[in-house]
Amino acid sequence: MKNKHEIIEKYLSSTWDRHSILGAVNIVQDRIDGIPACLLNKVKFISTENGKEAFNEGWEVTDSTPNNYSCVASMKNKHLAGDYLKTLFSAKGEPKIKYPLPVRSLTYFNLIEQLFDPGLYTFSGGQFLVKHKEKGQERINELLEEFANIEDKPMHYVLDLHYSNFQINRIEKASTQQVSLWVDELEQFAKTEKRIITEEDPMPLLALGLTGFSKNLESRRKMRIDFWRQWILRRSDIRAFAKQYISPYAQEQWLYG
Repeated sequence: MKNKHEIIEKYLSSTWDRHSILGAVNIVQDRIDGIPACLLNKVKFISTENGKEAFNEGWEVTDSTPNNYSCVASMKNKHLAGDYLKTLFSAKGEPKIKYPLPVRSLTYFNLIEQLFDPGLYTFSGGQFLVKHKEKGQERINELLEEFANIEDKPMHYVLDLHYSNFQINRIEKASTQQVSLWVDELEQFAKTEKRIITEEDPMPLLALGLTGFSKNLESRRKMRIDFWRQWILRRSDIRAFAKQYISPYAQEQWLYG
């Protein structure tokens, strides 16, 4: 699995990320089963309806090259490149109207890219296609087995993977004021950037291992911030607390709109 530590931390950090990761698996399964899937880009524009200015939001099926903002979805019905799927219409002075997105599963393209070998799939005319169904099914089975064996303790995973005993002891011995400053640094880390964060980048102490496309770090960063703020209130053994901690964002209910 490409960037495995990023995927597992995301999977444990929030309901949205877990749905997105499993969504990537479900989409490939849907294609293997003959269900259509498309490449989507978010669309926002202003229109005039009955003399009133209106805000429109939705998704367009696109045959462009996928990027870090693109999504892939398995669809309830077949759609072609150029089709517009409306999700929000808001005329000035009137209640907003929301429309359900007609998808079975939805995910970011970069999750497909991280979970599956690029030789397994391709895009053509806005359609997402699986080229090797047998290999694709084998990969799906591997991923589902791996996800089934992940414990639901994100910071236990993060600390074991990225932090030495020396670094843990340093945090435990630091003053509450110092740890709070480190939390502030974590909160601002890569927040306004638009690039891939790598292990070579200088990182605040509490952001070790927080790699990946900067705009996709939010849920992992929020989970870490919550952990450290809760720990500050306890000042207990960090590794012991990490074995108990479950992200509150991973317990939220979430459904496709």
